[in-house]
Amino acid sequence: MGKTLVKQRKKAAKLAQESNQNGGPAAGGVLAAIAKRLKYKLPNLANAKKKVKLVPIISEAMNVRAWEDAAQLLEMLEKQQNEGQAEVPKLGAIMRWVRAADLAGTEAVAAKLLAGIMRVASGPQPAAPAAGGAGAGNGNGSGSGPSTSAQEEGADVGAATGGGAIPVRRFAPWRPPPVAGSAEDGEAASTSTSTSAAAVTSNGATPNARTVASISAVRAKHGSYTGRFGVVPLPAEYAGTNANGSTMTNAAAAAAAAAAAAQDGAKGAGGAATLLPNVAKDLTMFCTEPDTIKWEQERPAATRVEVPFVTGAFVLVGALSREECAQIMACAEEMGYTVDPDYTFSAAARAAAAGSGLSGTSSSSAARNGGSGGGERGAAGCVWLADESLQGPLYDRIAHLLPQRLCGGDLAGINCRWRLYRYDKGAVYRPHVDGAWPGSGLKDGRYEFDAYGDRWSRLTFLVYLNDDFEGGATTFYTPAQPGSGACLEAHSVGPVAGNILVFPHGDTMGSLVHEGAAVTQGSKYVIRTEVLYKLEKSATGGWVGAPQPAIQMPAAKGAAGKQQQQ
Repeated sequence: MGKTLVKQRKKAAKLAQESNQNGGPAAGGVLAAIAKRLKYKLPNLANAKKKVKLVPIISEAMNVRAWEDAAQLLEMLEKQQNEGQAEVPKLGAIMRWVRAADLAGTEAVAAKLLAGIMRVASGPQPAAPAAGGAGAGNGNGSGSGPSTSAQEEGADVGAATGGGAIPVRRFAPWRPPPVAGSAEDGEAASTSTSTSAAAVTSNGATPNARTVASISAVRAKHGSYTGRFGVVPLPAEYAGTNANGSTMTNAAAAAAAAAAAAQDGAKGAGGAATLLPNVAKDLTMFCTEPDTIKWEQERPAATRVEVPFVTGAFVLVGALSREECAQIMACAEEMGYTVDPDYTFSAAARAAAAGSGLSGTSSSSAARNGGSGGGERGAAGCVWLADESLQGPLYDRIAHLLPQRLCGGDLAGINCRWRLYRYDKGAVYRPHVDGAWPGSGLKDGRYEFDAYGDRWSRLTFLVYLNDDFEGGATTFYTPAQPGSGACLEAHSVGPVAGNILVFPHGDTMGSLVHEGAAVTQGSKYVIRTEVLYKLEKSATGGWVGAPQPAIQMPAAKGAAGKQQQQ
């Protein structure tokens, strides 16, 4: 009898130990209840040999809009990571979760979800220091928080709600000082660099008056750009997806998104939908004659200023003159902008972008900045395949300011696939995570998405072409520090014409959740491209270290015959 009791006690102790290894009885009970609601089949939680993976369950909760379940699952995943169980979500899962969380309805729910997503995006984190201590985490996986200067530059503009929790604490846009001796430096003598463009236009100036005047001036000086650009032919693998125009209807886009969501669900959280790049489906791609843009031969050298609240981000100050920016805007306007469905967040387009069952609501969300919700306008896009005469002079100005090596690879240039965007009044680019892209180019006179095979992007390269508009700052979201009374902090970089914002993307240094805030007056013009880095060559002659792609690439034809640059 005594031996039997001893065996029973040993068995009970073993079961308790196994239960603790799987999150304990409380966590296991919550997980089982959530899985039952989601109709998700779980392995036996008491069986230590079967590890429960939370990432696909979180994806399922997001898909069916079970927001509270998703928040609890994210907390479980964070706890597991900090206990040494290194289940780190892939970039594709993070990108989908961010899109889904932004549609969660209220700002409080969306902010809680986004904070949880960012905390698990980079895996286990060191223990948080005491409140007010040095090195408090800023939520991007770097372990370094906003500096004192960041807090001083951007005054807290988050409104307290009767002393309760604030979903998002927002800070006024930060701007770096201009290059000494530049025209912008002269302007700064009469207008403080910390004063926002919104304040300037609100003092009586007409929004975009300067932009319109500068475009008119360059057209008078350089003539019309019509006849100096043409449409880039697309390869055969894009046949049927695009007629070099925006041919996909909302219904077709929604059907494609629903099919992608179904395929993604079948594959689990790491699955990828078989979709061609948006630029090939929806936007015409242009190229220009050599020397269409006239670059200034002598100009004050650009400088690099670190963004104090985003680790790894920096601004290249004074990289372009205002006249150079005006030339680019004038040429792009003559090429023509097309509304890009991927950046339009009407109710129908939201459903297409986020997948079946994730249509938007009329409530505000974490990054709506007081917008009406559900009816924001999307950015209009123009894709410009830059030749050496266009991209070379700009790259020569700033190459020495870029990291010369990242992720084991050497700096390999800027992606020549420039995406120009015009954000008119009401336009917003919702919270998202940037993905990685290969270097594009021309092969035999036709567009090649991956033109080299040996380089991928690691940094986003965002060129501001104008600044005489209201709103439109680039806002980075990070989990708020413990005890702050907020879920998220929102720090913004204010656009200044000729400046370039550079920051990590893909899986380079964690997942930076950011948005192009709503433009409230005027129009904002930007260029988005990427900084490329070489991949490491493997012992077998292939390439290693490629980041997870932003999309599923089309099948390459004749890849063996590709010529590698450099």
